[in-house]
Amino acid sequence: MGLTAIESFCGAGGMSVGLEKASFDVRFAFDNDPISVDTYARNVGEHVSVLDASVVSGSELLDRAGVGFGELDLFSGGPPCQGFSKQRRGAAALDDPRNGLVRHFARLVRETGPRAFLFENVQIFGQKRGRKLIEELSAVLSDYEVHDFFVCSSDFGLAQSHGRFLMIGLKKDIGAPPPLLPTSEINITVRDAIGDLPAPPDDRREHPTLANHIQCRITEINKERISYVPQGGGWRDIPFQLRLPCHQRVDTSKGGWPDVYGRLSWDGAYVRP
Repeated sequence: MGLTAIESFCGAGGMSVGLEKASFDVRFAFDNDPISVDTYARNVGEHVSVLDASVVSGSELLDRAGVGFGELDLFSGGPPCQGFSKQRRGAAALDDPRNGLVRHFARLVRETGPRAFLFENVQIFGQKRGRKLIEELSAVLSDYEVHDFFVCSSDFGLAQSHGRFLMIGLKKDIGAPPPLLPTSEINITVRDAIGDLPAPPDDRREHPTLANHIQCRITEINKERISYVPQGGGWRDIPFQLRLPCHQRVDTSKGGWPDVYGRLSWDGAYVRP
């Protein structure tokens, strides 16, 4: 048997799949979205239920997982990120009631007493927008040595530059060394990942043997826009008269697309800070 885990805010099961590949025995998982839970049950396992993190107790989760307080190895989860996303602007984002679920994540960690916890969210959560909650979570979970990470999916061999923020907490009394996140030295492009696939059917039906391989419905003007974008390029390569209205109004003097671990320059190069 692997190390035991409970997965909160499990969604369709992406994190649970990763934990199981890392030899964790995910004893129980939950989410408050029935459709996601149904997807999880069909593809990952039936050890999942529809539960509200703001209501459920740690003791109930332990009972469902079949472990006692302090016996669990890992409590993991990624509370809803919409209120922290950089796509949201102003006070409306910070006042999103879902943001408070971070506190319930901390409460459930305390009520289950795992040897370690894993918290995941959008990268901006680890910056100013989520800093207050990070400090609060660390204070509530003072029995843990908490380590913060900013990670990018391309550093792990994926053909995607997608940043996330992680917090890994280790019980202080177990004396574990700081966790290391092994990364890949191989840079995978989209062509490397899917370049060998056959063309999808022209009638926009799903490919008969490849799930989800389908030709998207793209308007003629969007096809023209895309035709101007080179490998590694972006909307600034599109002639001004063809750009979306929001891109016609943007102040281009502010540069590219910065983030905490680097940025994609407009010529497609990935620049480290």
